[in-house]
Amino acid sequence: MRRVLEDVRSWQRSALISVVLFVGLGISAAAPCLAQADTAFPGLAQQMLDAKVVELDLVGVSVAIAKDGVLVWEGGAGLRDRERNLPAGPDMVHRIASITKAMTATAVMQLVESGEVDLEGPLQDYVPSFPESDKGVLRIHHLLNHTSGIRHYFGRENRPTERYESLQEAMQVFQDRELWFPPGEKFLYTTYGYTVLGAVIESASGRSYEDYMQEHVFVPAGMTHTGLERLEEDVPNRSELYRRDKENGLVEDLKTDLSVKYPGGGVSSTAGDLVRFGIAFSEGRLVRAETVEEMLIEPQVESRRSVPYGFGWMFWDDENLGRILHQDGGQSGTSTVLRIYRDRSIVVAVLGNVARTGGEIGQIQKALVDLLIERGP
Repeated sequence: MRRVLEDVRSWQRSALISVVLFVGLGISAAAPCLAQADTAFPGLAQQMLDAKVVELDLVGVSVAIAKDGVLVWEGGAGLRDRERNLPAGPDMVHRIASITKAMTATAVMQLVESGEVDLEGPLQDYVPSFPESDKGVLRIHHLLNHTSGIRHYFGRENRPTERYESLQEAMQVFQDRELWFPPGEKFLYTTYGYTVLGAVIESASGRSYEDYMQEHVFVPAGMTHTGLERLEEDVPNRSELYRRDKENGLVEDLKTDLSVKYPGGGVSSTAGDLVRFGIAFSEGRLVRAETVEEMLIEPQVESRRSVPYGFGWMFWDDENLGRILHQDGGQSGTSTVLRIYRDRSIVVAVLGNVARTGGEIGQIQKALVDLLIERGP
């Protein structure tokens, strides 16, 4: 295993040397190559990604980026399976963690548009088995923007191993716990709140969460490699899971079971499929333009995030890049990001298979967008 990792790093260092020589990081002899590559965005992007995986000491990364509604490049670097020496390419299927929330929120808002869900309606109108609280009425919009008062994970619940056969069964893990505060009073990020939203989707639509998402979100967006993760299923090109140990070495991570939080962090996908979702969402093919704007209203509560969070998305305005939508994710063996640069018409997704490397994944995302703006089509 150690020999395999040494071979991989040797190969990656060679890739980094190639980037230095051919992209021209201060070497004047490479200038003609740089000029010739001005319109060769895919090649430059691949060189950048190869270099970043080495520089940031990652195992495998898959990326995709679109401009003006068109996917302009997909790529990968490093390994999706270190033990079997399998490369991380654009077809790498990997858990996307909390990016799932943006998809679940979109599905809920589709049902709002069709009149099957009322944002102001009490949760018990859709999920009567969920206990009422003496702290106040828990409404659908409270679940969407994390003001429900439902707590996040307790203890080791962020690394679940138990299998739940339904969302109703999964909710039994937390539904009897007292709300942390009256609904609508504060902001408290909670993946469990999105598990409840999955049950709302099932009740309102009469379909399972999985079937509804496939028919109304994944298929309309052109997401052909996206679905709920089940470890027992043989999925082509599925990535393995890694983490850093106490000595900062790369080791295998725990294969957690995501069935307790499918609607909040249990979907697997590819970077390309995530970009297709971002395009479809931006173009109003999943929900109407006015619904998108409704999803991007910050709740006026006592305590808030430093970055505004609406329904399934974080959002802010950047002085240079304009309006940005953002959702990232982290769980066992996973660090991911999906961003929509609304005023630049850019959508980018990055999937990494090492836990707690969100900062590194963010660096790759930024480098890719900067490169596209500078040299892309």
